[in-house]
Amino acid sequence: MDLAKYKDEKNEIEQFLAEPEAYAKPNFADQSRRLAEVEKILALGDEIEQLEQNLRGEALFQHGGEKVPLDLRAAHVPQGDAAAVVFPEPDDLH
Repeated sequence: MDLAKYKDEKNEIEQFLAEPEAYAKPNFADQSRRLAEVEKILALGDEIEQLEQNLRGEALFQHGGEKVPLDLRAAHVPQGDAAAVVFPEPDDLH
């Protein structure tokens, strides 16, 4: 999914809304509503991209400002220094 046009549109709207006199312009409300719509589209696009990465086994998570491969068999629980819960292998579930 190509979200570049939505990212560009979001930037344009944000620039418009950042103008000191923007609130007095007749299209202010329309632009504000459109910004909310575009932000939802971009959020859904990010979610779709993450799900596609998960399906391909390329899951990443943000850790200290860098993206780190995520082991989908383990859930990292923020308790203690380095606690992690390891899920059973699929063969162990039967």
